[in-house]
Formats: sequence, C-alpha cells, structure tokens
Amino acid sequence: MPLPSDLTLVLVTAEFPLIDGSPQDGYVTFDPGTPLRDITGKVILDGAATAQVRGSVMVPIDLPATDNATLSPSGWAFTVTTHLGSAQVPPFTTALPSSLSPTVDLADLINIAPPPPPTAFTAGNTWTGTQVFAGSPPMQVPGGAGVGEVLTSDASGNATWQAPTGGGGGGGISPPVGDLGGTAFNPTVRSTHLTSALPVAQGGTGATTAGAALTSLGAAASSALTAETTRAEAAEGATASAVTAETTRAEAAEGTLTTGASTNASAITAETTRAEAAEAGLLPLSSLPLAVTSGGTGSTSASAARTALGLGTAATQASTAFDAAGAAATAQSTAETYAAGQASTAQANAATFATSAVGAETARAEAAEALALQKASNLSDVASAATARTNLGLGSAATQASSAFDAAGAASTAQTAAVSTAETFATGAVGTETTRAEAAEALAAQKSANLSDLASAATARTNLGLGSAATQASTAFDAAGAATTAVATETTRAQAAEALLAPKASPALTGTPTAPTATALTSSTVLASTAYADTAVGVETSRATAAEGTNATAITLKAPLASPALTGTPTVPTAGALTSTTQAASTAYADSATGVEKTRALAAEALLAPLTSPALTGTPTAPTATAATSTTQVATTAFVGTAVTAANVVDGVTVTGTPTSGQSIVATSGTAATWQTPSGGGGGLTTGKAYALARNVARP
Repeated sequence: MPLPSDLTLVLVTAEFPLIDGSPQDGYVTFDPGTPLRDITGKVILDGAATAQVRGSVMVPIDLPATDNATLSPSGWAFTVTTHLGSAQVPPFTTALPSSLSPTVDLADLINIAPPPPPTAFTAGNTWTGTQVFAGSPPMQVPGGAGVGEVLTSDASGNATWQAPTGGGGGGGISPPVGDLGGTAFNPTVRSTHLTSALPVAQGGTGATTAGAALTSLGAAASSALTAETTRAEAAEGATASAVTAETTRAEAAEGTLTTGASTNASAITAETTRAEAAEAGLLPLSSLPLAVTSGGTGSTSASAARTALGLGTAATQASTAFDAAGAAATAQSTAETYAAGQASTAQANAATFATSAVGAETARAEAAEALALQKASNLSDVASAATARTNLGLGSAATQASSAFDAAGAASTAQTAAVSTAETFATGAVGTETTRAEAAEALAAQKSANLSDLASAATARTNLGLGSAATQASTAFDAAGAATTAVATETTRAQAAEALLAPKASPALTGTPTAPTATALTSSTVLASTAYADTAVGVETSRATAAEGTNATAITLKAPLASPALTGTPTVPTAGALTSTTQAASTAYADSATGVEKTRALAAEALLAPLTSPALTGTPTAPTATAATSTTQVATTAFVGTAVTAANVVDGVTVTGTPTSGQSIVATSGTAATWQTPSGGGGGLTTGKAYALARNVARP
C-alpha cells in the first residue's frame, strides 16, 4: 500500500558484507508494533514492512518518520529484525525521527530498547563453584581455570578448562591469530600474531612471495612474469652483496694504512705494498678497452657498451611504459647505507706519509692513472661485458625487452652497482706519490659524492640506458595489479547492483510496484496502474449505464447469449463443408455437407456386392464354419475338405485314402471305397458330391 504523500518519509538503506566478501541474501522487517492511522482514521500501515536483501545489499525502503504529527498513535517505534540466510540477527528497537530524512543507513540507527540484564560474564566475576547457564542443554562451567586455559564443552553442556590444542581436532580453542578493530561493517586488522603465512581457508594466501601466492590462489601467473620476478629479486640481492663486499674491501684497505707516526721509509713501504695490491687488480694498457671479464664493457661507445652488457630495450623506456618502479628506490636506499667517506679518509691518512714516495712509485702511479675510469667519460671507457654485469650486480633481467616486464628496475640496479665498481677503481688508483695520487683522485668519481661529481648526470643516465622512469618517485605509478583489483571491485559492485534490478523483458516484480497513471481509455503500451484500470472501468460503466437508459426499447429486441429463441430468418456465416466445431451451421452448410457425404456413400456402394445373387470375383473369402454345421452359411473349401475327411464312413461304406484334384470315390466292395482317378464310365463320385455317395455305391 503506497504511503500518503503528506507524510515525512525516511529512506533506509543497508549493506551486510561478510569479511570474506561472499554475498548473502535475506530480508529485513520494520514492525511499528501497532496499526498506523492518518488523521482520517484510515490505516496506512498494518503490520511490518519488509525490505529484501540481495547480494548483501538491502533494497532501500521508504518508512514513515516516527514523529509524524498526522499519525496516530504517538510514541511508537520500529522493531527491526534482520534475516540473513538461515540466521536471524537479534531484533532491536529504534526511532526514525524526521530529522533523519531523507536517507539514513541502518547501521547508524540507535537501539532505544532497554539494555538486557548483566550476565555471569560481567567484568570482575569470581567463580568459586560450578556456574549453570540457561540453554538446551544448560551449560555448566566449573571454577578454577589455569592461566592460558580455554573453556571446552561436550554435547551435554559439561564444560571444562583445558589447555588450547591449536588445531581443529582436540576440542580446544586455538589462540587468536589477529586482533580485529573497526566496525562490523568496516573491520580492520589492528595487529597480528601470525608466525607463518595465513592459510587460504582463513582469508590469507598461504604464501610469503607473490609467485607462491598466485599459485595458491589459483591465479594464472605467466611463466615470463615468474621468471622476471626471480631475476629482479636476484639482481637486488646481488646489489646488496656488492655493496657489502665493497664496504669490507674499503675497511680492509684502511686497516693496512699506518695511522700513527712513522718514518718515511715505513710510509713508502706501506704505500708500495698498497700500490702492488692495487696493481694486482689492474690490467695492462694493452688490454684496453677493458674487457667485460675484467669489469669493463669491451666497447668505446654507449650503444656498444649497452649491447656488450646485454641491456635490452627495457633500459631505454620512459616511465609511462611501466606499471610501477620500486627496485631502484630500494637499491638506492641500500647503497646509501654504505659508509661514505671511508676511502677518502684512508687516502688522507696515506697522503700524510707520501711526501717521499717519488721515483719508482711515480711510474707505478702513472700506470694506475692510465687504467682508472674517468668520470668525464661517464663510464663509456668501461671495457667489459658479462663480467661487468656481474660486478655491477645486474641479473639476466637487464637483457630483456621492455615487454617482458611489469615494472622497471634493472637499469637502476645497474647504475647503483656501477657506483661501487667506480669507487673500487678510484681507491685502487691511489699511488704513494701525494700530488699524483690527488690528481688521479680528482679524475675519479668518489663514493662519498654518490655520483654527484659526474660531469653530467643526464649524460650518465643516457650512457646507462636509463629512461625517464628512473627519476620518478614510486608514488607516480600504480602498484602492479591495482587496475585489476579496481576492475574486480567495480565488477562485484555492478553485479550486486544488477541483482537488485528487474530485466526489461518479462520482469517478475515483487512487493508493490508503482507506475504513473495514464489518462483513462489511453490505448497504448504504457503500463496500466490499478488506478488507471479503476478509472477506465468507471468511464465504461457510466457509458454503458447511459446507453442502457436511452436504448431500453432497443435492448428488449436483443437475444440473450444463452439459449436465444431466434425468430424470423436468422443468418450466420457458412462454414466450410464438414467443419466439426461449435460454430452455428447454416442451411447452405447442411446442403454442402450432405452432398459431400452422398458422393462418398455412392462411391463406397459401387465397390460393394448386392445382397441378392452377388456375382463375386477374384478369390472371395468367408469364415470357415465348424465341421458338420448344417445351415445356410457359406461353405468354404476348408469346410468341405474337413467334412469329406471326417465323413470317410458313409452309409456303412468306408472310404480310404486322401483325394487329389480330379479324383472320385470308387467302390471296391459293398463296404469299402477309395479315391481314384476316373477311367471313364459312371462308377465314380467327384469330390464335393459326398452327399450322393449312398446312391452311387453298389450295395452287396
């Protein structure tokens, strides 16, 4: 029943999501507890109003505000009961004041019913004996619980305190795996006590890596994605290992320096030892450009160096070609943990004792300088390939095309590792001759500068094949899979909305659907409301009444539908011949049907034999009478043969043998005869003439 338009209405909405995201159906009732009447005394709401729940979403329902001045009685409230599946949520009582109009969510309504009395579980209870709680069967709980024990009951309600068993088979209760916060409609996890991956059955993935999570969730992870994820993780691990190795190497180098006062001879000896150690890691000039196996690129141009290092097209792509970057920021953060300045400190200590390190060490320093990488070259003078990638911490992911990755990162990893290699060569190039050592150091990129002393950062990025993504913050990109998650969320929301809609074709509407009321006697496809039907019937009733009043005389001349007594010469349409229906038949129909049947009867009669002296043709057949039947019934050949065979004794004469065509009975004595072929003369009796046998057989 639609509510009056002068009432203040409140539109109530609600959602009932489950934590696992699965939908649930049911309904919600709103019972005012008493019939509601308007100012005229008419009942406008008698009993509970019901709203359906489909896909965890309640169909919005308009309800009268509980403080409507035009409704009686006053002081009433709604009792709200929610039924979801086979479960029923405990009802609660609430008011819907007009101040909540036009829309309010069910979760925001307040229970105005008095609170229930406290139970035995109120805070501060001390159990000194067995407590019995109402139920079927009643639950009996003993006192004396130990620390950490949980309450476990059997089927008869007898509870005991037991240590938790953790699983599902021992009767105990598992310790909590997490603390939930938020609200029932928007839960959040405040903390977790997990010691291993949360199983899929409890809402987790049962895995600690993205690849394993996809597998446990049944997602179709591509082999390329899995392989590249492994490569990226390996590359990041190699970078961290390289940084650790360089830190260890620098600390070891510092340990070889003389930190106290010493003679020039001791300084020269120490520096000589250091130079020899540095030279041991260098290659002669004849090996330039430095091969990949020696830590170089084996090339003299940037493009050739990228090719030699196995860098793919992904290293030159812009940031817009990838979903997310993150490995670069991680690797950079790792590299920054390296204690910058240790090499410079070591060099400063060495300079103090290098004033007399000239002569033979000069040539050695020049050789070291010639083999050092120049920062102005921006790594274009690196002469290795596969070994360089290994030294730089690059994995095989760096050699793949951009289409093989979801996220950028290989180029940034290479850049970070290149810093460590450059620092190693700069440290090894320090000679014992201070002036030349300082000049050599001035030409080398310093670890403490973190590549800020390169001649051109942009050129260095170009030489390393880095795209514009390398300079972007991670917040500039969506996390991998964010688009898929968003689409899935919207798909679920759309499906939930569609579940609440009726189809255009043959909708099965429920409740009390409403529609605009068309003008009376509108002949169109517009939906007709009950008000339209009532109005149309009223118009036609008035029209019929008026017609009956002005045509009373004409109506008396009409025949009733049931058993009319027609007079005069009534006419009806003539149906087709032999039409077998309840349609009225005209005389023309009767004549036509009679003619058809007459023609059919004559055709049938032409095929019949007359009863009197019929001249049968062909091979007529007739029922075979029982042997010895003596009536006017037609005798068949089968009847005659049976009669003759049975009558082999006629008037004391025994006939033997079996007749064949054309044979006659010939007497062989006064008491015997046989079937024989006639030999001429009149002594025989033909088959079929047995009744004359007595006259033709000679008597003794």
